[in-house]
Amino acid sequence: MNSKNKKILGIIFIILFTCFCLYKFSKFFAAGSYPFAEYYDLNYSEAKVLRAIEIVKQKNPDLNVGNGFVDDDNSDYWHHLWFNLEENTVMTWTRPFGKNKTTFALVSVFNGNGNWQDVNNDLGFFENRRIKKEFEKLILQKVEIELKNQ
Repeated sequence: MNSKNKKILGIIFIILFTCFCLYKFSKFFAAGSYPFAEYYDLNYSEAKVLRAIEIVKQKNPDLNVGNGFVDDDNSDYWHHLWFNLEENTVMTWTRPFGKNKTTFALVSVFNGNGNWQDVNNDLGFFENRRIKKEFEKLILQKVEIELKNQ
């Protein structure tokens, strides 16, 4: 391999390494309290969404988490909610977005080892995808059905 090819490979390596570093370090500059949450916009008021979630939890007791997972803080901007999602516990929140829109977000997963892992950040690609699909199937779709039935 001649020196010209080595130089080109070196430049390509430096560019790829720089892009990788920028990607990895950019998460340190993510804005907001929940920068990695997976957001779902619902075209209903937050009161209706919270009522639908309550109905879904009543109809599906397996989604309920035990005592200790209750949002008692009414002073913040989010309503935090927790669900059992097969073998994991997930933390979600709702927040109004205008008068008749609500953001429902999947924030993190409790892995059972005493650690909360942020969705879209701490989980591997396939695990992250699996958790989001389970959430959409077992929780989000049921909430949307309840919203349509209200």
